[in-house]
Amino acid sequence: MHDLAAPLAWNEGLPPNSSPTHPSAGRIFWGALAAGVCGDALLRVGPVGINVALWAGCLVGLVYFLTRGRPVVSRGDDLTAVVLLLGVTGMVAWHASVLLNFLVLCGLGAVLVAALAKQSFKALTDWGMLGFLRATLTTGAEVFVGSLLLSDHVSWGRARKTSTWGTLLSILRGVLLALPLLIVFGGLLMAADAVFSVFVRERLHLDLRSLISHLSLIGAFTWITAGYLHGLFFPDRAEPRPWARRAGWNVPTLEMTIALGLLDALFLLFAIIQFRYLFGGGQHVQATAGVTYAQYARHGFFELAIIAALVLALLLCALSFVQPGERTGGRLPAHFKLVMVTMVALVFVMIASALLRMHLYQQAYGLTILRIYTTAFMLWLAVLFAWFVITLLRERPRQFAMGALVSAFVTLLALQAINPNGLIVRVDVARALGGHALDVNYLQGLSIDAAADIVHALPTLSKAERCALAPVGSLQYWAAQDRDWRRWNYSRWSAAHAAQKALAAGINADCAVPTGKH
Repeated sequence: MHDLAAPLAWNEGLPPNSSPTHPSAGRIFWGALAAGVCGDALLRVGPVGINVALWAGCLVGLVYFLTRGRPVVSRGDDLTAVVLLLGVTGMVAWHASVLLNFLVLCGLGAVLVAALAKQSFKALTDWGMLGFLRATLTTGAEVFVGSLLLSDHVSWGRARKTSTWGTLLSILRGVLLALPLLIVFGGLLMAADAVFSVFVRERLHLDLRSLISHLSLIGAFTWITAGYLHGLFFPDRAEPRPWARRAGWNVPTLEMTIALGLLDALFLLFAIIQFRYLFGGGQHVQATAGVTYAQYARHGFFELAIIAALVLALLLCALSFVQPGERTGGRLPAHFKLVMVTMVALVFVMIASALLRMHLYQQAYGLTILRIYTTAFMLWLAVLFAWFVITLLRERPRQFAMGALVSAFVTLLALQAINPNGLIVRVDVARALGGHALDVNYLQGLSIDAAADIVHALPTLSKAERCALAPVGSLQYWAAQDRDWRRWNYSRWSAAHAAQKALAAGINADCAVPTGKH
């Protein structure tokens, strides 16, 4: 029996640098098409949930099928990549926050970039930040143009007449080529003749919009998957390496040390003022700045967060552009490392000041999504600065990138665990019980991640707050969330069950059902 991919074989055998373990272009094409169909079946419903992890599982199964179970890098590295891929995509079925899921997708991209390099995870520690950046850009380009590159290795010639499978696949190719033509000209004919339009809609029961939607989604997933698989299975792609620096970009360590030293002096002056005013109490602030303590905290936190991020980028650039010839025995000069470590220590003062400002601000005004994520960002920066000092003093600065990636995944997992939307409800309700005003309008604008916490908090609130925060219509809306298994999500599931229990118990039954959007 002939191979299913026979009509889509290599032009002249295997590519120059390939091995027999690599799948043919035909198998990659049909595998990508299968992934496209799965993507349309699983991901066309929204909002997303467990369907993302299921599609990732389809992708893993496809790679296993194409390699016939042989390892891409090694058994251990392949298993690690699969666990990371399924673990990250599984987070989408945990919470429904748009921002949190965006961060999850960023983590998914990092895993796919690392997998596409086809190197051991130990080897990835030598990439450096520029290596990761270059690999990300290369991966993005390959995903979008890889399908075109894959077609260069495919023979689109006519299948053998003696091959039954070849004949069937030739027919399938013809149908695939005809589909866009039929859609375009069929739509024009339906627009030109009303009788023909009625015939297509009522007699053939053909929904042209639905057909276009399905084919577009299948085509998009097929294109992206084919491009990624092309990069995964073709060994002639360039390995990601840091961008080469031009000689004119190197800066002598003395000049770099002076520049960083002057910046250290500025940061030291700021740190002294912080100890005197912010850490000294609100009376100093009100007497000097003429603003309240909470206002002073609010106007400083986000600026300090930006400064800390810029300082980290500055230190990485300074470390990259120092002249290699001025290293003694391959080591950085002691005075250069001293000014960098001093700057990190002063930045830690800024981070402590920023976190204290946020604590004061939260006590005065409560929590918001922006405040939670910015606080998490500052804590992550603190970890990055500590890791920067460790790798710098050990003369292993290239390992900084892998540590930054690992800490980013840990931070993402921590955000998933605390559920920012639910945390806001719990904190703000606790503040309301302590005598503060409850911002009902803000809580209503949170994602469904907060719904279960809102329902659980209803018995502790006043009737006015209960009816404004979760009227019967909102409870009914949440109770109806757990419907389509493809979009299953823990937050939607818990919200549905909590709302169903609340409705059964008659909570908020004394509230009028509002009309309009819930």
